[in-house]
Amino acid sequence: MVALTLLIAGVIGYRLASPEIVVTNRSASRVDSVIIQMPSSRISFDTIEPGTSSAIFYSVDQVDGVCKYAAQLDSGRMIEGQCGYVTNSQFGKRVELTILITGEVEYQESSKIF
Repeated sequence: MVALTLLIAGVIGYRLASPEIVVTNRSASRVDSVIIQMPSSRISFDTIEPGTSSAIFYSVDQVDGVCKYAAQLDSGRMIEGQCGYVTNSQFGKRVELTILITGEVEYQESSKIF
């Protein structure tokens, strides 16, 4: 029982400490792909249907710099822009990209820990 409790606490701690990117599709179109380009890594999201979200955790071991995104809609339209600044050891960071009905992207950054 103690081992199970420690395992659950470890999983919860990992999820709270690990930085994450969440992409929400509030448009009427399917999003075929989203690529987040960080200074030292790249994160790829597959298809995101209208009204749904997808989340990916990423490593805290990053080179400082600007993050950029490129989202391709099912119509072939490409939406590109910047989505914040990443630094090394940003524990608990949460980046949210929301694709709106207008085709614009709303960006929000928060902390899951504090």
